[in-house]
Amino acid sequence: MINQREYQIGDRLFYETFMGRWREVKVTNRVECSPDNPDGIKNGHAGFDGIVIDSGSRDDIGHTVWGYDDQIFQIVHEPEMIPDRGR
Repeated sequence: MINQREYQIGDRLFYETFMGRWREVKVTNRVECSPDNPDGIKNGHAGFDGIVIDSGSRDDIGHTVWGYDDQIFQIVHEPEMIPDRGR
């Protein structure tokens, strides 16, 4: 099982939609459930917002979407940018 809490804004996620399709998104926001936000992304669940990078359909690319953490089946961490020190 993937630990969905390991992803960050800027990472890429692969997740399965409720229609059984997959999407690859770049994470733009994480939404946790907390006392200040008991609803989470929706219906009391943690989740994410993202921009579709790939889904097998060119029509989806660039669309903004949201999903629940428990839909994620792969996380690709994007490396942090290290400033060029002129070397």
